[in-house]
This record gives sequence, C-alpha cells and structure tokens, in this order.
Amino acid sequence: MKKNSFFKVRTLGLAVAAVLVTGTFSTTSFAGTQTADLAVSATVVSTCTLSASTAPFNNVDLSNAATLSGTGTLSVQCTNGASASIALSDGSHADAGSSADTPLRRMVNGTDGEYLAYTISQDSGNSVIWGYGAGNKLGYTGTGLLESKDVYLAITPGQNKTVGSYSDTVVATISF
Repeated sequence: MKKNSFFKVRTLGLAVAAVLVTGTFSTTSFAGTQTADLAVSATVVSTCTLSASTAPFNNVDLSNAATLSGTGTLSVQCTNGASASIALSDGSHADAGSSADTPLRRMVNGTDGEYLAYTISQDSGNSVIWGYGAGNKLGYTGTGLLESKDVYLAITPGQNKTVGSYSDTVVATISF
C-alpha cells in the first residue's frame, strides 16, 4: 500500500509541475468583436459678466472755462465670440426730456437738491454719447478674457452751482 500511495503522490506532483512549466492555464477566449460609436457633444452658450468701478470727477472748479473730464471703468467678460451690447441708463436724476438716445444726466447735491449736468461718452472726445437706445449702446464681442472698457465723463463749463457733493447712479446693462 505504501508503494501505491507513493506513486499517486508522485504522479500528482508531476502533473502540477507540468502545468506550471507549460503554462496551460485556462483563459477566456472570445469568438468575435463588435464596435459602436459613443456620441459625445456639448453646446457652448453665450454668457457675460459686467461690473463697474466708481467714476469720480474728484474736485471740480466750475469757474474753469474748459470742459471738466473724468474716467470710469466697466469690467466685462463674455464667452469667446459672444456678441453683446452695453447700455448705460440716464441715471437716477435725469433731466426732463431725457431719452434712450439722448440721456440728460444730472448729479444731485444731497444737501440742497441742486443738480449738476454731465455726460457719459464712449470716446475720449465725448462725441458718442453712451445711452441705452439702439444707436448709442456700445457693441462688444467677447474674447473669453476679462477686459476693461473706459467710460468718459464730462461736465460742461458755465454751470453756476452751490459748493457741495454731487452724485448720481447710472445702471450699466449688458445684453447678449
């Protein structure tokens, strides 16, 4: 009996060794393959952001015969290629007769309610008044980057006004 069990163990040992040496492990095999396309898509939409800085005239000497100028800044960022237009309201204290195409802006003295007229233009020469009508909005095409747009302010000389602080709020709106 001992002899038989020796041969059984030895035969089993040789069979395991043969499998290890030859690498005849069972692997999965496939009978064929098939492919399919996975459609991937995205739509980039137009989007814009807009912010405004304070546009101060600082100290104003109305006895000066020249137009008094100031500059403010709008920060705008739109999706690359997005078409937009930037409009400026006629302000919180607009004069009678003010319109989208001809805004008559005024700052008010918080102490006595007196008004100081001013303009906002798209150019430093103050030739293109910036408003909210179809003809005087600022056209803009987005680059995807944050950009600055100057706002040119002017006070016409010859206004006889009381000493004090004058202010107004103009709403900037971007449409895209």
